[in-house]
Amino acid sequence: MTVTLDWLGCATFRLSVNGLVIFLDTFMDRVSTAPDVELTSADVTETDALLIGHSHFDHIAGADVIAKRTGRTRSGRTRPRASCARRG
Repeated sequence: MTVTLDWLGCATFRLSVNGLVIFLDTFMDRVSTAPDVELTSADVTETDALLIGHSHFDHIAGADVIAKRTGRTRSGRTRPRASCARRG
């Protein structure tokens, strides 16, 4: 079994398990003075799932962009799902 966990800043992680990719939160598009995590939400072309912890911007920002690019559904509690639905 191959497992990797990449930290992408704040509370955002990319978990890969045998080729299955899950984003745990999606806040990668930060201000220019923040440390570079070498990935933006627009760079993400593959994921199997987006799991959003809660609807604060430092967890949910970028979920709409990734979901549109990959065709994946965002999962999480009711408020994050509703917030994402409003963004498209």
